[in-house]
Amino acid sequence: MELSLIPNLPLETSLSIVQDSYNERTIRAHFLRMKELISSPGMGFKGLGEEWGIAPGSTLAEFIQSSPAPDPSELGNYFSQALPTLSSVIAPLKPVSHLLSTVKSLLLSQWNPPPAHRRMQGDLLYISFTSLEGDLYHITGHIRGFYVSRSTNQKFDPVPKNPQRLPSHSLLTLLQSLSPQFASTFASLHSSDSNAEILSEAPLANALPAFPWLVQVPQMCPDSARIQRSWLESLAEGQSNLRDWNDEIQATRALPSTGVRERLVRERMLQKSLADFAACATYAAMLVRRGELVPLDPVPETHQDNQEKKNIPEELSTGTMWHYNNIFLSLGGEDVLGSFEAEGGGEASRVAVGKDVVGVARVNSLLLESTDEKDCGLCTLGTVIVDYLGERLVAQSVLPGIFQQAPDPVGDKEEEGAPAGAHKIVYGSVDNGEKIFADAEFDERFRKIMDKLHIKHHAVWEIPGKRDKVETNGVNGEANIERRKRALRTSLETKGLRGADGRNYVLDLYKLAPVDIAFLDEHHSEGEDSYPHRMAFLRNECVDAFWESKLRAWVTQKLAHRSKQEPEEKKEDEKPENLQSNGSEEKGDGTPTENEKIDISDFEFGLNPDVFMPSQAPVTDEEKKQLAEDEADVRACCAFLREKLIPGLMKELGDGSGGWPVDGKSLTSIIHRNGVNVRFLGTIVDLCGDDPKLQAVKVFLL
Repeated sequence: MELSLIPNLPLETSLSIVQDSYNERTIRAHFLRMKELISSPGMGFKGLGEEWGIAPGSTLAEFIQSSPAPDPSELGNYFSQALPTLSSVIAPLKPVSHLLSTVKSLLLSQWNPPPAHRRMQGDLLYISFTSLEGDLYHITGHIRGFYVSRSTNQKFDPVPKNPQRLPSHSLLTLLQSLSPQFASTFASLHSSDSNAEILSEAPLANALPAFPWLVQVPQMCPDSARIQRSWLESLAEGQSNLRDWNDEIQATRALPSTGVRERLVRERMLQKSLADFAACATYAAMLVRRGELVPLDPVPETHQDNQEKKNIPEELSTGTMWHYNNIFLSLGGEDVLGSFEAEGGGEASRVAVGKDVVGVARVNSLLLESTDEKDCGLCTLGTVIVDYLGERLVAQSVLPGIFQQAPDPVGDKEEEGAPAGAHKIVYGSVDNGEKIFADAEFDERFRKIMDKLHIKHHAVWEIPGKRDKVETNGVNGEANIERRKRALRTSLETKGLRGADGRNYVLDLYKLAPVDIAFLDEHHSEGEDSYPHRMAFLRNECVDAFWESKLRAWVTQKLAHRSKQEPEEKKEDEKPENLQSNGSEEKGDGTPTENEKIDISDFEFGLNPDVFMPSQAPVTDEEKKQLAEDEADVRACCAFLREKLIPGLMKELGDGSGGWPVDGKSLTSIIHRNGVNVRFLGTIVDLCGDDPKLQAVKVFLL
């Protein structure tokens, strides 16, 4: 607690430090912290002999500096300027020297764990310490502190060696009193690296290196405590305990965020929970691919690409679902259930799970920014995608009650929906659109979120299943029989689930924008060289830019219409409510001034994400007219992408206003930021032309 939070604290107040008693968790955490303090900088996580700092200048900067100058005939004059020296950008590289040692060894003793009779007397931990002088000490970790015991490697006697001496509350203080060389070495340990680059010494909290093959090989030092790390962290940091990830994430997101301090606390706790979830999900995915995790459905291999995986042992490729530490894992690169058979099978499934993670992140950002309780009533699952050993796995937090049977309905009225364990899907479609549900509560919760995503309220029709043997006609699946109609604010595939824990969950967010029908008409066919799937969606940045263009056109039309209708002699207090002059007046010709504003609350525009899909089967003339307008809007957005956004991207790459791509990740970020999909790389190469700067882009792309 900060002193500023204590009410009515007098200025003359004196503070005193009271040493708290240790418990098993805090004494393990104290030992891990001690390992960090006595280890040389860069020794690794918890000082266990693994280098975790960023070696400055050890990445591609050295290779670029030592490489020959670019050929002007190939790159034009874009790279003709001299490269700056490495020392002017970052600190020079430190010479690889022998790491400074403060102890010979500091690890857990072989007498751990304390027996029952010693636990009754307060023993928590036994430590073995070998000083630089070569002396061996056995230290007892007690609830009151640390002291040297009478134990040896052959004899167990954890009582104090010097009963008259009180235990040291800090292990560091005890080691300094036992070893003079340790005291002198520890004093000069961190001062020798005071001029080093800070990033080379700072640990990377809640992060993993994205490209570890681009840096120097980390130095490894022998340390027997490394194999004891899992036991120490199991209680000190709670990593081995079963965690209810879903409840932890949802409870953290529900924390108040009215003030800056509350928002910082919520963001910090949420970042920690998501980082731990991602680390645990990654480890679980590695166990799956190694065959060390028993699947929930241990069936023989039936995946569609089994012939391409003959070199993988059978025990590594059986099963499609797994469960580990309240994390549910499933195959993401294969269409196991046949849900994407019409869209491209496994290729479509692989794209869908990737789009789902992007959709979850987009909805999460909108939910965290919202202050309306109607918006905050939606929850998303913790979702991580892991690509490992040629397989894509999807890891999600487990909903409580998903493996239980649906409860019996209470009362005479049963809620409409499809049961999913103890939960019920009450919004969206199930069974590939054969049944569609709508719920007024979910409809209201989705309203503002989907308005921000520019998704319009639209009608969908149930899709006949194979058992119905109904032939459909046309692109939109016009059926020969009457199909049930529903009105949704989301795409057909998005589901609203009312959980057994009382929360409302939203699932399957991979379709937050309509398909790029112009691209599919040109590249998707039944031929062998066709685009492999129909999951070619427009990017949300493209939809946002198209919405802004529509808004500008609407505002321009409103201003022009107003300037014609309003007489010049109309007084200021008789102006419409939706006009705010901000103290300015109209010009003599009736043209609105630049300070005039238009109330855009009346502007309504959105795209139908389900157009050009089998779920569209209009019957009446009004429904057919509305569908034709929705199709025209989507085609206009596709044309806007090709006529406005792609040329804008080329201009940005040409003048360098948006930065220069240095690798594939930065190039993808620049393309996506402009609302363009990566599938247009060929178009970008063709548009480079003869411009010298764009020729450099072309060389980089090829």
